[in-house]
Amino acid sequence: MFSPTNIVTYFYILYATNSVEAAGRTVSDWRIQDHDITPVLGRGYSVATGSLQSSCLTVNHRTKPSYDFDYFLTEIESDTDVTWSSKFKNTYSYSWVKDTVDSDRKKYQAKTRSEMYTHYIIATMRTERYYSSVDENKAELSDDARNLLESGQFISFFQACGPNYIRSINRAAEITAIFSYESSEKSGNSQFESELKKDLKGYYNEKSSGKYKRKIDYNQQRNSLTISIKAHGLGLNEDGAVSMIASSMDDFEDVMNFAFKSMQTEGIGMVQGVEIVPWVDNPQFQVAAGLADTLQVCDDDEDEKKGDNEKEKCSTFPIEMKKMTLSSNAEFIATLNRVMMAAIDNLYNLQNCQSLLYDFSEADANKLLVNHKTDDASSITVNELKQKVDKKALSNAQEYVQKYTKYFYGPCMQALSNDYAGQKGGTVMVKNWFSTEQCQDITCTAMGAIIGEDGKCSMSEGEDVSRLTIEQYCMPRLY
Repeated sequence: MFSPTNIVTYFYILYATNSVEAAGRTVSDWRIQDHDITPVLGRGYSVATGSLQSSCLTVNHRTKPSYDFDYFLTEIESDTDVTWSSKFKNTYSYSWVKDTVDSDRKKYQAKTRSEMYTHYIIATMRTERYYSSVDENKAELSDDARNLLESGQFISFFQACGPNYIRSINRAAEITAIFSYESSEKSGNSQFESELKKDLKGYYNEKSSGKYKRKIDYNQQRNSLTISIKAHGLGLNEDGAVSMIASSMDDFEDVMNFAFKSMQTEGIGMVQGVEIVPWVDNPQFQVAAGLADTLQVCDDDEDEKKGDNEKEKCSTFPIEMKKMTLSSNAEFIATLNRVMMAAIDNLYNLQNCQSLLYDFSEADANKLLVNHKTDDASSITVNELKQKVDKKALSNAQEYVQKYTKYFYGPCMQALSNDYAGQKGGTVMVKNWFSTEQCQDITCTAMGAIIGEDGKCSMSEGEDVSRLTIEQYCMPRLY
């Protein structure tokens, strides 16, 4: 199923390229945009697992960010097929606006003799903030992280701080307002719309003096004009956040002024992407880890027969090779930790699930449970789940943790953390995981792998019952 040769080639290309460029990489997909995680400058990140680790870089100063600002109007009619621009499709509010308009269109089509038409003007304000990054001249490694490196505890460092750290964060914030009104004209009330658009654009044009004088006579359409607002990435706990509900044009102006101010606040906004940098490219890391120290690598090939007078050949291991090897091993360590922690979490979750099942009364025994994947009723009852989450399931989960630790995780970590040529923990600098015998079974790094009695890993052909059970039904909740 896996090709070790291809994996080795991939890691060599990946890390050798990064070593030459000595630059950060960007991550801008769902892994970093998930609202359940908290990207912070200086926090560790693993590319292999997509997980965040501890913050090991103390960030007291940031570079001055830059902003992109966009404010535009979109006009649509409820009685015609809507063609959405690609620009509007890329906004956070697209789905909300589309659902609103589609719902109104269905209501309109259901009216057989309607003489009123609904018209929409959509105002969108969006900012994107970038170049907000760590000022690395003033950032410092935390004392605990530095102590780990100076004592040669490289594996412990990568377990805590990750293989990379976040150097910069790109954020975006957006607010969209839907102005809808009804009129007897199919093409809309041109005078009303013209004045409304002048108002919406006039708020953000330069004014020669005083407050902008509104063009629209609100009484013209006050019985049918509605304003709906949806915001993304604003700091509602900031000063000036009185209300985000607009029932008049005055309210709308206040909301937009607050939103514009909030979008410029440091740390506010939805994460679009992050720039990550390998720890090995950080000068403070290099000094604390002693990467510049001379490390002799000697020819200890046992297959080669040396003469009595032949001396062992030794050479200095290049610093760039140290960096590449450390980076490769750091991502591998993060991968092993993910598998190990998933196994431990699975065991504890099964224990908790079993305890909660026995808290149900006898009257609930035949009641259906919620399927957490669909958030709907499942086909399994409390009693049936008890039979799945039994003593055997817990024993199997416990046995997996024991086998994984004994046959793979423990020996591999021990081999990589050994001293080398007088350098504490130096093996992880000079020997890649894929050339280390105890770490070469790459199947053991895959989620769902099973370990046989011989200590070898293989992929299970069927579903992992305990893991599948937890994902769907634990923790148990009655439908």
